[in-house]
Amino acid sequence: MNATDIVGYAYQADLVCPPCILVLVQKDRAEHFDAEQGLDVAAKSLGINREDESTFDSGAFPKVIFGDQVHDGCTQENGYEPGQCGNQCGQCGNPLGFECPNKEGA
Repeated sequence: MNATDIVGYAYQADLVCPPCILVLVQKDRAEHFDAEQGLDVAAKSLGINREDESTFDSGAFPKVIFGDQVHDGCTQENGYEPGQCGNQCGQCGNPLGFECPNKEGA
C-alpha cells in the first residue's frame, strides 16, 4: 500500500471502504463507476468541490482516507487484540487498505 493510495472514506462518523461508499452514494443509480468516479458524479450533482475538503463536512459528504492514515494505531501495544483492526469498514467490516498488520499470530 502506498501512502497516497485512497483506501477508504470518512463519512457520517464512520470509516467506509471504496466498494461500500459507492453503494451508499450511488443508491439507485444505474451507472457503473468505481468509487472515485461515483463520488465525482455525486459531488457534482450536490455542488460539492471535492478538491477542497475544507468546504464540506464528512457528515454531509465522504472525505478521502489515504494509505498513510490507517493502521498506525491498531497494534497490541495500543490495546488491540491479535486480529483486531481499528481501521475497518463500518459497513462490511473489512480492514481499510490492503491488510491490517495486526494479524492473528503476527
